[in-house]
Amino acid sequence: MGFTDLVNSLTKEEEREILKYINYYREVLSQGYRPVIASSKGSVTKILNGDVASFSEFLDELLKSDILATLEREDPLLKAKLRGVKAKQEMLNYQRQSWKSVDVANYFGISVQAVSKQRASGKILGLSLGTSGYRFPSWQFVDDGILPGLSKTLSALETNLVPDWDKLRFLITGDFKLNGLTPVECLQNAELEPVLSAALSYGLHSAA
Repeated sequence: MGFTDLVNSLTKEEEREILKYINYYREVLSQGYRPVIASSKGSVTKILNGDVASFSEFLDELLKSDILATLEREDPLLKAKLRGVKAKQEMLNYQRQSWKSVDVANYFGISVQAVSKQRASGKILGLSLGTSGYRFPSWQFVDDGILPGLSKTLSALETNLVPDWDKLRFLITGDFKLNGLTPVECLQNAELEPVLSAALSYGLHSAA
């Protein structure tokens, strides 16, 4: 996924919040250069490639650079916003790159509308990115269909009205109840019952 696709995966609110960086990145790429990050003291210079890993690295450099300190005078919450965008991208791309609705449709040989129905019915997990549509963590799609046990796990979380982004956070976070493994790893190992138990506990905690 290139930089344009990455930007399109942001909500409009996120895009507005980091617009100064997005515009900087786009401008440099349009001129045929690779982005360069340099601190205001000239002590740090970083040349990046125009790909997903580079954008993540781009944010990392901004978060620790002198440039950020200067820009935070205009927006004191800027660091939190940048970290939030980075965290969301990492969540979506856990294990491997997330898919768009059309990718899921092509994978199953169905319509985008059918994908939407599967998401709405809780069979698969899709995360809303506002006007940019939905993104689907790709680990949930396996050779013979949908990761076994996922739908039951999503149903257990939905019982206590756990929001979709919190569902994803649960699924990709190591849990001491699962010997430090993530629920996704357990489902991939065909260990459904402990995941369901953890999901119900997580749901109760989230609803409290």
